[in-house]
Amino acid sequence: MIRARPIWARKYDWRKYWSVIAYREYSESPDPIMRARAFEMVLQNIPLGFYDGEKICGSCQGFLSDSISPNLSQTESLSSIKEYDFVGHRDFVSGWDHSLADYPTLLSIGIEGFIKNAQNAQSRFEQKNDTQKVIFLESILICLQAFKSFILRWALEAEKLKLIGQAKILRKIAGPAPQTLQEALQLVWMTHIVFKTENRYHMALGRID
Repeated sequence: MIRARPIWARKYDWRKYWSVIAYREYSESPDPIMRARAFEMVLQNIPLGFYDGEKICGSCQGFLSDSISPNLSQTESLSSIKEYDFVGHRDFVSGWDHSLADYPTLLSIGIEGFIKNAQNAQSRFEQKNDTQKVIFLESILICLQAFKSFILRWALEAEKLKLIGQAKILRKIAGPAPQTLQEALQLVWMTHIVFKTENRYHMALGRID
């Protein structure tokens, strides 16, 4: 369990650090791929935070920290933030958006449904030799697989904390469409948390009821 002061009061943003690690590693890749790998890197590495008594898992507790890693100097930490800001981003501040994700479709076909749709579309555009769309769809697939793996990270951590009920639900929604109200709520909330890793703090939940 993470115990710390409010997230907005913390100094070091680990989302920026891990994004920059990916930017460096994939600097020669097309921009959509580089950004997708950054998204993947963040979801693979940010700490996960649970609250006592919660029934729906997912929080922003691990995004920011009061201190840097013992293996990371303050100079390198500040440098990574500058690199992150230099790349430019499509976050809430840059677009002032209140976009609404397609939650009805997500709840109908699940993450695996989106993966299958993207794979089918990629195959069609490969046949047409439309390189730009193939690359774009590859970036989508990277993000979808990263999202699936992120949910499974939460499931594994929940198991370690003996939160067996939550872990079971998380494993169920990592692929197929949810079948119960709690599964649906968990998938919607986890999607919302993932948007927040991209600094999309004002993504709308809409009238999903």
